[in-house]
Amino acid sequence: MSASHAELFDPERSANFVEILENIRKTDPIFYFEREEFSAWVVTRHQHVATLLRDRRLIVPALGTRIAGFSGEQKSALEPMQEFIRVNLGRTRERRLDLRRATVGLFKPAAMQPLRGRVTDIVEQLLSAVDVHAPVDLVAAFSYPMPAMVMAELIGAPYADARKFIDWSNSLILFHRSYTFEGMLEAQKGVVEMLDYLAVLIEAKRGQGRDTKDLIGEFAVALDEGRFEMGELAASCATFLMAGHENTSHLIGNILNTLFLNPTQFDKVKADLSLLPNAIRETLRYNGVVPFLTREIAESFEFEGRRFEKGQMVSLSVFSANRDEEAFDDVNDFDISNKSARHHLGFGHGMNQCRGSHLGLMESEELLKLLLTRFPKMTTVDGGMETLCQPMLRRYITRFDVMLNP
Repeated sequence: MSASHAELFDPERSANFVEILENIRKTDPIFYFEREEFSAWVVTRHQHVATLLRDRRLIVPALGTRIAGFSGEQKSALEPMQEFIRVNLGRTRERRLDLRRATVGLFKPAAMQPLRGRVTDIVEQLLSAVDVHAPVDLVAAFSYPMPAMVMAELIGAPYADARKFIDWSNSLILFHRSYTFEGMLEAQKGVVEMLDYLAVLIEAKRGQGRDTKDLIGEFAVALDEGRFEMGELAASCATFLMAGHENTSHLIGNILNTLFLNPTQFDKVKADLSLLPNAIRETLRYNGVVPFLTREIAESFEFEGRRFEKGQMVSLSVFSANRDEEAFDDVNDFDISNKSARHHLGFGHGMNQCRGSHLGLMESEELLKLLLTRFPKMTTVDGGMETLCQPMLRRYITRFDVMLNP
């Protein structure tokens, strides 16, 4: 493994990750990365990543493998999280597919239209709480709370409880990213609170049929019909909440930052807000939220001259795939007129493409449309940006100060 391979996964050394990925794509596009805490095949080209995302021999990795090496006492302490792992998104493959079919309609583009007005109302509510003549942190004021509030609307939770979802979502994210007993135990309390809360909501809506067109209502019907267990539904709802909050909140920051760094493109968007969807798609290609998608090999097979063994992990580099010269033109230029941007893999690909992608796109578009309409002269504040860098190229804007009325 070369030095550039190691830099790719080290947040302290990977500042030039675009150049590192370009070099790897050209010289070693599929390689095996091995460290004590994490080992996986790394795949960097667009065609290869897209192909493997469609391959049924790759599955979402079981988090339980991380717990397998813990002591008996530690496993016992993490039993609530082990049960979450067993039932999340369906206890069996067949039930996972059934659950996806049962919920896919809630996330289709047509289902997003009635929500647009509510998203605008939420943005207006958040806007009323800020001083538009003083520096405003776009993350704290808008991009972080808004997705949680929208998810409360979508699932059918009491609106006043929306902010609890942020802390609970962070607990579930911590669990997913932890490889130690201490990290998982720290996350467990918040996750269990969320699961108990969601189970109460589902139980309260049982027997009402489909009078309420929200996720909790659909889950209550599924429970009444005996198609799923409460644990499966509460865990799945928790996962939807996490994904709906985490990815959208970071996407909004990426879009604005990328536009500010490309003023000519930003001026085009402000002059014609119908270009916003193109700008968002190009941002997902150029500076997406998800750097890698990790899968587990469920069945050994040969791929591009490499032997993928059952049980090994595969990290599919979405960042790299979206900058692949064989798939896109002028890959390192941000261009909102880039028609090929629609081939980005920012939301995954194939059967397991993020079902909440249309929701995230709609939320981002409505927030940006309102801000740019009201504050077309919005400017950044010097020294007003903070970014969190984590392993696996995760880079999140955690603070983004602007002057709405400079």
